[in-house]
Amino acid sequence: MINKKLLEELNKFRRLSGLPLLKEDYNIESHLINENRLYPNNIITATTNRIGDKSDETINKIAIAGLYRTEFGDVQQIKSKEQLDNVFNKWYEDTINNLIKTPEFIDNKTLATKYIDAYVKNIKSLGNNAKPFSLKKIEEGLIDLVNNNKWIDESSIKQVHSIHNPKSEDVVYEDDNIIILDTNTKAKCVMYGQGESWCITKPELNYYNTYRIKYGATPYFVLQKNEQHPEHKLVIMHYKNGYAIADQTNSGDRSGGNQYTNGSWGDIEREIPNLRGLEEYFPYREISNDEIKYDEIVKKTKGYQGDNLQGYIDNIIKGLVINGSQVEAVDFIRDYASEGNKITDGQLKSLRPEVIDSLIETGYFLMYIGYEQIELLSDKQQLRVVRLKMQNNKTLNYGELSRLPKEEWFNAFKFLNIHSIVYFFADYEGDIDKIVTTYPDKINKFLETLSEDYDWKLIYVLRKSKKPQDIVKILDDKSKEYLSNLTENQLKDLLSRSYNPSEIFKFLGKNGQEFISSFNHNKITKVLTFSSNPENLLQTFGDVGNNYISNLSTYEIEHILKFAINPEGVFNVIKNSKAFQIYLKDFDIYNLISFLSFSDDPEKVLNLLGEKTKEYLKDLTVNHIKQILKSSEKPDLVKDLLRKYGHKLK
Repeated sequence: MINKKLLEELNKFRRLSGLPLLKEDYNIESHLINENRLYPNNIITATTNRIGDKSDETINKIAIAGLYRTEFGDVQQIKSKEQLDNVFNKWYEDTINNLIKTPEFIDNKTLATKYIDAYVKNIKSLGNNAKPFSLKKIEEGLIDLVNNNKWIDESSIKQVHSIHNPKSEDVVYEDDNIIILDTNTKAKCVMYGQGESWCITKPELNYYNTYRIKYGATPYFVLQKNEQHPEHKLVIMHYKNGYAIADQTNSGDRSGGNQYTNGSWGDIEREIPNLRGLEEYFPYREISNDEIKYDEIVKKTKGYQGDNLQGYIDNIIKGLVINGSQVEAVDFIRDYASEGNKITDGQLKSLRPEVIDSLIETGYFLMYIGYEQIELLSDKQQLRVVRLKMQNNKTLNYGELSRLPKEEWFNAFKFLNIHSIVYFFADYEGDIDKIVTTYPDKINKFLETLSEDYDWKLIYVLRKSKKPQDIVKILDDKSKEYLSNLTENQLKDLLSRSYNPSEIFKFLGKNGQEFISSFNHNKITKVLTFSSNPENLLQTFGDVGNNYISNLSTYEIEHILKFAINPEGVFNVIKNSKAFQIYLKDFDIYNLISFLSFSDDPEKVLNLLGEKTKEYLKDLTVNHIKQILKSSEKPDLVKDLLRKYGHKLK
């Protein structure tokens, strides 16, 4: 029996989801524990008694029901043999139809049926090792399982048809050098193109109908028996006005062309000598009435104004067979998008993930009609759009770049628009100098945008570079002039946040010298606190810096350590000063409270100061802790530290 409170919570969810409500006698343990596994004997017996059939066929169906519960639901809710048969038959038919779209069973319903029949008949024999198979891992989950257990005679299941051993009715010409195949259906293209990247040969996201109807192409496959990659296998595309070749690289002039292709047969013969004199075996095939009908259906869809585009597509393609294959939603959406149709936000949200994936590959989100809808996609889909833009040499903005993993930023820099480069340098964690030397033309274009209103861009670049001299080398005279005319605040920001302030200082000239000489204790304290490289920065100050260290106060010591961007660097600068030794000697619980209340990383600072300072952690009272947590901007970090020293916190 199920707990009443749990039953209420489950039914609350099921009511919102439109699912039937559970009863008090619902056996949740058997439902959850045995999810997608064979049902236990007591449930099998109860089910066969209830429906009045204990035959092996029915028990086999109950086994499948246990492994595929999403499709079957709870077998304990099945009231009759007819109900079980109906659900099983739908699963069986859907599974066969999905199998014949995979490379392993393409265009071979007989073979797929033999494997499924063997699986259904024998899977229960595996007991607790029985598992459902995935369409994405057919070979491992179904074929190897059936073959290794010898559930069917291997001699009766061998799949012999490939481009090397094609069906006789598909061969239009063969001699000692070549085989020419008439691949007049999508299924044949998939079967004979296994292992290649041609888009008309993929089981999913297949472009066969697009090339036939939109581009007017007639494809033929050619095997050159005595040639090596990339001309061992070819696709010859015969368009209305000419021919094109796709070899195994499937790139450049060898990627199959498009509707504007007008290459002559003479061009084909010059590139592929084995085809000389064989043009008669590559006749052009006019678009069929079925293909025209399909094109009209695609165009008609433009008139659909509702939000449930997925439901509309599923309805109109039901039973729609073109070029020997059932039209799938992933194919239809691509052909629909190729017409330049705008898909509304509501319609986009209705599409299944795999259909959106297909839409992405059309380039829809690279065009103005779909560009602003990228935010409606999942993170993974947005990432795919960005990579697709790069593949198509499209410019990226910084927002798009930021969707890429940081390790891909270097290669992506060449696609970045000029106005986004400044943000790139602000966040890039790699070697900026390598960027400068690898993409000098782009850097020069960026620097050309510098003006009196945009000199902050130059500051950003120099701040992030470990070798700013490499950047300065490519600056024009006007840019160098900016460096010698920076304001005090700009100089302070540039030197304090730079990785290599001493190198930058060399280019500041008189302005830099005046800036340094004007520094007092307060100014140096501020720039050291926000410095990315305090040791290098202090070297830049020369005697002014040495004098600063000699005259530090204990108050300044605590202030710098507490708020430092780089506490390790600051520690190395001040650790030998007289003031620091006094500060460490006089360190007490109130200094500790101050660090815990205001430091961004108190544990790191306390580690630098030594074990003595952390001893006070154990002495903190409840009131101390309340005060600290109230003041801290990083309370979670503080709590973790306090727990390490025995404090029990909620």
